[in-house]
Order: sequence, then structure tokens, then C-alpha cells
Amino acid sequence: MSQIFTLFIFLFTGWFTFWLTLRMKVPFTRLATASVQLLDALLLREKTDEFAQLLEQRVKSALMGLLVFVLFSFLVILPTILIFNSALYNSNVIPSTFYAIGSLLPFLYISYFQNKTSDYSYLSQLLHRLVLNNYELGHWLLLRQIRKVTIESAINQKSVIITGLARAGTTALTKAIAKNGNFSSLDYSNMPFLLYPRLWKYFYKPQNKKEKERAHKDGVTLGLSSVEALEEYFFKVISSDSYLSKEGLVPYQVDSWILYKRYQTSIAGGRTYLSKNNNHILRITNLIQDKNTFVFVLFRKPLEHADSLLQQHNLFCLQQKNDPFTLEYMNWLGHHEFGINHKPFLLNNTQTISVFNRESLEYWLERWTDYYSYILNFSGVTFLSYEQFLANPESTLNFISEQTNNAIDTYNLTKFSKQNKQIFFENKDLLRKADQIYKILLEKSTRL
Repeated sequence: MSQIFTLFIFLFTGWFTFWLTLRMKVPFTRLATASVQLLDALLLREKTDEFAQLLEQRVKSALMGLLVFVLFSFLVILPTILIFNSALYNSNVIPSTFYAIGSLLPFLYISYFQNKTSDYSYLSQLLHRLVLNNYELGHWLLLRQIRKVTIESAINQKSVIITGLARAGTTALTKAIAKNGNFSSLDYSNMPFLLYPRLWKYFYKPQNKKEKERAHKDGVTLGLSSVEALEEYFFKVISSDSYLSKEGLVPYQVDSWILYKRYQTSIAGGRTYLSKNNNHILRITNLIQDKNTFVFVLFRKPLEHADSLLQQHNLFCLQQKNDPFTLEYMNWLGHHEFGINHKPFLLNNTQTISVFNRESLEYWLERWTDYYSYILNFSGVTFLSYEQFLANPESTLNFISEQTNNAIDTYNLTKFSKQNKQIFFENKDLLRKADQIYKILLEKSTRL
């Protein structure tokens, strides 16, 4: 009986030791987070009266995290040394074998039994949080990225902007342009160092660029080399999220536009900068004043568009509940189009919060109406029909090529297919208003 009890003790000690090792990731995370927050505080550009207090708080947090980490390390190392010394001293293989078996149990649990809710590992999530949660650090990295870019070269930088309300086909069009033309932009391999990709590429060189269907479950495939609306993080940092209110996203004037142009130039590398960003409606006045910027706005049949937004909203609400990191990820990138973190565009000063429920088709058709009625007020943008792009992508790309004077190869271009869906909608007044706007968009758009 005593021998069985001894073996059980060895088994339990092995399990407890390595379980404790796994639990150390909590104080380690706190220590790493507090350390980077401390650096972020030191990089504050405005030395206010609160700076000293903030710095003191961050230092205390970092020291406390370090103390906890050391204590946990001691608790893990000490029993390990004692057990192995005892096993070696007695030259008994059986106890040490039971200790080893016990130590494997926590890893077996993580590998086979624990639910994996995210495609991102613990270390990957930690790196994203350390980099993207600290705006002062981001601003410092941005200045390193653009330090060799002159104002003159930035002013002359040519850029192509693809924008529109989410689900208008902006990703598919941007992907086709990037694949077949001489353009440069941010892609997923730049995450999370979006403001210093020039440095990050020396450390991170992914070999696997295989594409898979994106989280939208809409047939569009993306990979590490796929262009995406990652530049929105730039605007979040330089504005300190000033355009994000509790109720929604508000239009604003970008004061440091030349900073954005320098950022574009540092990424373009002598080529035309390509941007797919649905939030650009918030700064549309800056875009149309830039003579070297070409703005293309996609639009889609209103009821079908609204239904697609509703379906994505329901899908991402479910995904974000199952994987909280998805919610963090979308917040970092300013993706508030749908999901738990949805924020509507508040494009008119008189606009109030919608009376419609977000789970209703009326709500999303109202979003469509607000968006496109607002953007019709601006000249200097080119409207493109989503349906025409689907029917004849070659003509759409050829038109963009002519307008921007950038060669785009349309050889062997594949068409996109969408199944027609019968949608029942009872609010005739709201639909009539949307259809009137859609008719104006068709008249203003380029017929290809």
C-alpha cells in the first residue's frame, strides 16, 4: 500500500509541477503587457501632469508582475529539483517514470481535450496585444517607417482607393487589381507591425501563402499575401480614436494628411499604392482633394446588399462569442461593419440612433441608404456597379487601368458567381427611398 501511495505522490507531483508551469503564462502575460505599457507611457508625446502618475502606475504594475513571475518560477523549479534528486539518489526508475507520466498529462489535455476557439496561438495573440494595444509605441514605429520618405516624394505618390459600404465587393475587386497589376499595399504578413512593416519583414518571412476561405464564408479566399484594410490602424493611432464615439463612427478632417502620404510612399516602394478601406468615407474630403489619388466607390442593389450585411452580422456575432480574440482583432483594425462591435457611420449631424433592431433587414437597408445618400454629395469619386463587375470583371479592370494609367493584366481572369436569393421585405417606403438612390448611382456610374 505504501509503495502504491508513493507512486501516486510521484504521479501527482509531476502533474502539479507542469500544470503550474502552464499556469505561469498568466503572470508572464501580465509582466509582458505591463512592460510594454511602461514603454508606451515613456513614449508619450505630450508630457502632461498625469504623465508622472501614469508612469508610476505602470512601473508598479511591471514590478509586481516581475515579483509574481519569480515566485511562480521558484515554486515550479524547487519541487522539480527535489523530486529528481530523490529519484537519482535512490536509483529507482519507477518513481521518476511516474513523475514523467504525470508531467505529460497537462500537455495531453491541451493538445487533445481542451477546446481551441482561435486560429491564433497564445504567443501570437500576446504579440498582437503588445503591439496593437499601445498607440504611443505605434506612433514611434511609424516615425521609424517613414523617416527616409521626403515630403516631395510623398506629395507625388499615386494611390488607388477602393471603398464602399461593406459587402459591396471591395475585397474581390482589390484582390483582382493587386494580383494583376503593379501595385503595393499592406497584407496579412505585415500583422501585427502595421506601422513598421519595413522592419518586420526582416524577421518574419512566411513561406506558406496558401489561401483559404475567409471568415465571412462567402467564397472569397485570402492568404498572408492578400491585401486587406489594414491601414485603418494608422488612422486610429494618429487620431487616438477620436472619430470613434460610443454610438458610431463620425466623419472628420485628417490634419496630418502628408503623414498618411509618407506612410503610403514607404509601403509602395516606387509603385502605385493600393488601398481597400471601407472607412474612407469618414475622410472622403481629404481623398478628393488629393490630385494623385483615384477613388473608386462600389455599390450594390440595396436589398441584396442589406441582406448580405445582416447575414454577416449574425455570423460574426456568433464567431466573436466563440472566439473573443476575433472581436479584439476587428477592433484593432477598425472593422465595425457588423458583429458585436458594430458601429454605424454617423454621416449627418442630424442623424439619430436607428429605431430598427440590428437583427432586422430594415436596419441594414437604412445603413445602405445613409451611406450612399451621403457619398453622392461628393464629386471626384468614380462609382462602380458591383453587378457589372461580377458580369464583366475584365471591363471593370480595364477601366480602372485607363483611369489610373496603371497596366492591369486581365488575361485568364475568372468571373465571380453569386446565386440569386428571393428576399421578402415589407417596408415599402424604406425600399422606395433606397431604390431611388440606387437609380442615381447607376446614372452616375461608369457603364462598362
